[in-house]
Amino acid sequence: MKSFSAGFLGSFLAVLVLVGLAAGIGSCVATRAPEIEDRSQLVIELYGELPEYDPPGGVLSAVTGGDVETLTRVIDHFRKAEVDDRIDGVILKVGVGGIPGFAKSQEIRAAIRRFQAGGKPVRCWAESFSEREYLVMAACDEILAPPTAYIQFNGFAAQTMYVKNALEKLGIRPNVHKIKDYKSAAELVLRADMSDPARENREWLLQERWEMAIDVLEQDRGLDEAAVVALMEHAYFTAEEAVEGGLLDRLAYWDELESALKGEEDDTLRTVSSGDYAQVDPDDLDLTGDRTIAVIHAQGTIMGRTNGVNPLLGMTMGHET
Repeated sequence: MKSFSAGFLGSFLAVLVLVGLAAGIGSCVATRAPEIEDRSQLVIELYGELPEYDPPGGVLSAVTGGDVETLTRVIDHFRKAEVDDRIDGVILKVGVGGIPGFAKSQEIRAAIRRFQAGGKPVRCWAESFSEREYLVMAACDEILAPPTAYIQFNGFAAQTMYVKNALEKLGIRPNVHKIKDYKSAAELVLRADMSDPARENREWLLQERWEMAIDVLEQDRGLDEAAVVALMEHAYFTAEEAVEGGLLDRLAYWDELESALKGEEDDTLRTVSSGDYAQVDPDDLDLTGDRTIAVIHAQGTIMGRTNGVNPLLGMTMGHET
């Protein structure tokens, strides 16, 4: 048992050392602005998690072994591309689970609207999607998907797990306190079902999300509440059915979209990736003003003294840093 513990601890520490070295090397390597051709399309891929930011030193990039897309970077890209004469438009490549959270969706939608106000289009190409991603997709000038795409559009729901009965069977008595009626986190272990105040809170949040979704879909896609309800009752769509229902504009594989957008004299579409475009300095686009505002990111579970990345909980916030 001791040898196993020692071996596990040694392996864990080795992983931490490698992550630290990768982060250090990444921060020391000099970056230079990419060569961007005129009439290029900025391609932003939204798949999986979308953290607020990648901490200094590229901690998340080092942990995941690749480039990490973040909410901050996406918003900055739209701001830079709006005034960058080399960029003709933006293409969002979206997958299921690519835009978690309603607040993040609203921020990206606002960035898209500002970009479009400058006269440049935003297209969305989705391999597959659900109603969560669609709140951002609807803001785009055109929504496309391949014929093989699958779409789920089945509404919003909320659920909570309660383990009081399981704890009683195990002989475990939780030592927690519930603070007032609407602070319902402790109900997880104190109750076997949802309290009325907790249900009121959940219903209020769901109603707010519903009203937001209806406003977005009516404004962007011309779908009123009755049409949205009909779509959600259908729930699951083939790509062709999504076009008929007004969720998609047309079907196209990625290479077909590239061929449609490329210049007549070009063999391929001129594109720049999100990772490359991150190297473009806002100063070079005259986006820096005389005054500076510092943005302090607070992201992750609050635990420990310093910020870091926990193997189980992901990013953490330390009370000192």
